[in-house]
Amino acid sequence: MTKDVMISIKGMHLYDENGEDDPIEQIVAGKYYCKEGKHQLFYEEASMNQEEILNTRVTITPQSVEFIRKGKYSSSICFFLGEKHINTYHTPMGNLSFGVETENIDIREMSEDRIEIAIEYRLAFNREYETECRVNMIICSKELSAPLF
Repeated sequence: MTKDVMISIKGMHLYDENGEDDPIEQIVAGKYYCKEGKHQLFYEEASMNQEEILNTRVTITPQSVEFIRKGKYSSSICFFLGEKHINTYHTPMGNLSFGVETENIDIREMSEDRIEIAIEYRLAFNREYETECRVNMIICSKELSAPLF
């Protein structure tokens, strides 16, 4: 994989209250590194309110995927296969904590220039509301990305 990559991230709550998927998708340019069996991605993205740029680091191992966002309101979400974790988003209106129980992490190195990742997890707020969720990622070398997205 080259250092310069394109990253597609599609997250979805598998069923909302109407029984429909609720996808959110972004495609960003980033940097890719592989050290000691860990894939690492670095990229910039807009905050939820589009007012700030966040620096994001994603660390990928066979058993985990961690998103760490740094900025005025930093956040992290960690997926560890078969484990439950409490994550916190810092927002202008205070901190939001939520639970994540990772059910599956599927990492496929399709070629030396393309990696596909699927994460299935359960999301809980205040230990009450739960929904099934999925994150799909495609990482590919920048010069090969046009026909892949």
